[in-house]
Amino acid sequence: MGSGFEVKDGELVLRLNPKVYPLERIYATLYVFLDRFYFILDGDKDVQIVVHATPKRSSEILDKFAREFFEELISITNYFNQFDKNKDIIGMLIQRALFSVVPEQQEKLLEQSVPNAK
Repeated sequence: MGSGFEVKDGELVLRLNPKVYPLERIYATLYVFLDRFYFILDGDKDVQIVVHATPKRSSEILDKFAREFFEELISITNYFNQFDKNKDIIGMLIQRALFSVVPEQQEKLLEQSVPNAK
């Protein structure tokens, strides 16, 4: 079951594989385009997500928008995948930056993250 799109009767129908594009990423992508389109979500979140997109302005070219949508979806999915992969490191860096003003807390944090660091 792959992803794809079709245009029929002035509406764009996007079919998305949730194993490739998680629902949260689809929501984030749709949010980017709320000023240009009306959206209706349908389908099964575990099998296939179907998005019906109707333009707010008649000047929208639906084929072009479908390609823009998938480009943005890939960008957002990549961003969140990288964030998920690095969130522990980011959290540790933020903690160290915040605790650097209180040396005692910094030593405790260092002991917790790296045993025998003293």
